[in-house]
Amino acid sequence: MEFAVRFNPKIQTAILSNNADVVKCHHYPYPTLAKVAKAYSDMAPINWLKIQFDNLCDYVGVREKMSDYQLDEISTLFYYDCYYLNIAEVALFMAKIKLGHYGEFYGTVDPLKIMTAKNQFLSERQRELRKHEEQQEAEQRERIRAVWAANAVSYETYKAMKRKKLRQKLRNLKKLSRIRLKRKCDDEHELQGLI
Repeated sequence: MEFAVRFNPKIQTAILSNNADVVKCHHYPYPTLAKVAKAYSDMAPINWLKIQFDNLCDYVGVREKMSDYQLDEISTLFYYDCYYLNIAEVALFMAKIKLGHYGEFYGTVDPLKIMTAKNQFLSERQRELRKHEEQQEAEQRERIRAVWAANAVSYETYKAMKRKKLRQKLRNLKKLSRIRLKRKCDDEHELQGLI
């Protein structure tokens, strides 16, 4: 399957070599597990996850590796719980396990310990994405404030502009009053001429 070949476990080191963090991985243009399933089948991401977990077992080098049943089970559970993660995010999670971010394995690769680490990773992910989103919103607000500041006038200038506008309005009203008065006089004069 071309997908599994393209995204083999070496993607984990590629992610790390790019200094990718949760936010970068989240924004990489890689498909989510759900999109992989839609493009191929539900078994495609599950089989890909089996390869990743099997690679983890090889990396850890413990006496007792996960059984085929455990590999099937952890891959299936992981997929249905984390279908929204993209390939880069899963690779980052696997790399973090290998780097010991979530503790060590003693004697066996424990699926429950991996799932506990997954929950910790998901919490970190949510926190980092929320923090990034808040930073983006703050930067957007700052850009808007900068535009406002560039177009803003001081209070003194505002008052001067308002006074100028009022004076202009008064001039216009006076002019309009004179025109109306003149018309009224002209109308009265014309009426006198008719009588």
